[in-house]
Amino acid sequence: MKNIGGKTNNIICIIGFLLFIVYAVAIYLFSGLYTPGAVVSLVFAVIAFLLTFLMPRFAVERPDIEAVFFGIPMIGFAVYYFFAEIFVSVVCIWLQKIIPFKISLFIQLVLLVLFLIITIVSFTAQRASASASAERHQTAMTWAVQTVDIQSLIDENRMRGADPNLLHALEHLNDTVKYSDAFGRNNPAIMEVEQRIGGKMGELRDASSRGDTVTMTRAIQELENLYMERRRKLMLIK
Repeated sequence: MKNIGGKTNNIICIIGFLLFIVYAVAIYLFSGLYTPGAVVSLVFAVIAFLLTFLMPRFAVERPDIEAVFFGIPMIGFAVYYFFAEIFVSVVCIWLQKIIPFKISLFIQLVLLVLFLIITIVSFTAQRASASASAERHQTAMTWAVQTVDIQSLIDENRMRGADPNLLHALEHLNDTVKYSDAFGRNNPAIMEVEQRIGGKMGELRDASSRGDTVTMTRAIQELENLYMERRRKLMLIK
């Protein structure tokens, strides 16, 4: 997937380079004497080409996380900025003897600054989204591991002929974990309950390894209560 993305980015860069050559040749052939305003316009045009055709390399953190600004992909904003800047630069070069240097500089500087502000905001939001997504994935994985742990306890106790009531309680606990909300939303109260759940799960595994049915039954009941407490607190913060 990364190789495909890298090849696509390289193709985009090559297209941008070819378009820049066409732009530069057109400016060279159809414009005359270069004033400071025309030179500034050329510099801003070069910046626009670089920002636009290098943007795809950075706009997508992962295939499912793209930099956006008010719902518009960052690549789209780069294209808008590119056409706006190229249009302004061509006009300023064409009318370089009419448009004052300060006006030419100011207009193109404003376009660039606005685009950079949008880029910074979009990339900051993208990084935050990627971090939150990774955190949710890690939490879901932790919850999945707990389900696997309980299933392994069920299999282990079934093989050694444990009490049917104990097996039923383990299966009920397994369903409780499986269908509980995996995301605690980083709320301190929820995290405190989850910490107690982790400790009680360790106690349950230890009791199972010793074949201590009494301790296992008590740990299962306490875990059921902890999950119920967690569910209540989650409902309060939603």
